[in-house]
Amino acid sequence: MPNHIKQNAKLYALVYAYCVVVYFILNKGALFAPRTLPLTVLDHVPLISWTSIIYLTVYPFPLLAILYVTDPAMIKRMMFTFFGASNVAFVFFVFFPVTIVRPEFEAFRLIDLPLKFIYVLDQPINCFPSLHVTYAFLTAFFVADARRDLAWRVLVWAIIISISTLTVKQHYAWDVIAGYFLARLGHLVQARLAKAP
Repeated sequence: MPNHIKQNAKLYALVYAYCVVVYFILNKGALFAPRTLPLTVLDHVPLISWTSIIYLTVYPFPLLAILYVTDPAMIKRMMFTFFGASNVAFVFFVFFPVTIVRPEFEAFRLIDLPLKFIYVLDQPINCFPSLHVTYAFLTAFFVADARRDLAWRVLVWAIIISISTLTVKQHYAWDVIAGYFLARLGHLVQARLAKAP
């Protein structure tokens, strides 16, 4: 196994474990009363159950970074960026908790089961910003940096994942926008630091 994959896998496992554990601790309940956000035209898209399959792809999606980011310095910056962006989001989850009213839903078909799983596992808080969107775009940005030939593919998939957060009714459009800008800011900051003398 190439050394960059081993190094990536170890760092990824540590960051991934940290993010998952803290996320689900915060998902058990908010210290402050969660609030809702104003709806936009994008928030009126209907529930589309089968897009939960797309929504779930955000979990293996960062594995592409393990495969394609080979520069050791970039690997470290990437993992610190994921770590830092997660912590920014966690501060919002604690001090500015946002909840969303999800539609009543029962799983009647096999295709509905992934969405039912999401609804049971993930309480409708920790909405703003959307870490789903942040992680999808951070993955896309770093893979695009490492492999320009894959840039449009990973960026398109990050967009599709972002859309799925709306069609499974897990996020507001504002969450998606904030999640994108958090990813963009994190990526820009690490790029600046990489160029610093």
